[in-house]
Amino acid sequence: MRDFHINIKSSDSITHFPENNSSAFTISFPIDLHVGGDNWRFAVVDISHPKVISDTKMLTLYCDAVTSSIVDGELKEILRRFPNKRFDGVAYSAPQYIKPKTERIAQMSFTLRGDNNSSVEFEPGDTFLTLHFQIDF
Repeated sequence: MRDFHINIKSSDSITHFPENNSSAFTISFPIDLHVGGDNWRFAVVDISHPKVISDTKMLTLYCDAVTSSIVDGELKEILRRFPNKRFDGVAYSAPQYIKPKTERIAQMSFTLRGDNNSSVEFEPGDTFLTLHFQIDF
């Protein structure tokens, strides 16, 4: 398999992780994802979330399964940054692919944060993500 997509809803693993909410959630997969080797990359290709109540201009999606990048002079596990605009979803025409941290992924944790790493409050509802995994040749 050269590529695959995973559709994620923030409440997907709520029975295993009862603290999951639209701004911070962990997802368990039914099988481990084998993404070993130097050629695997993944990106968020679309995202949809409830309306943001907090006053923030930018949202940052952190993910514990990505290799760290230098952002604002610090190493951070960031999957994507995007402006906080009221929308029904964003599909990225140019996804930003990042190498996974490990060769096997059994679960992934995601956190949406606001300006200056502030917490973000949402109206009730789920956050939806589509991740695209691919092998670069």
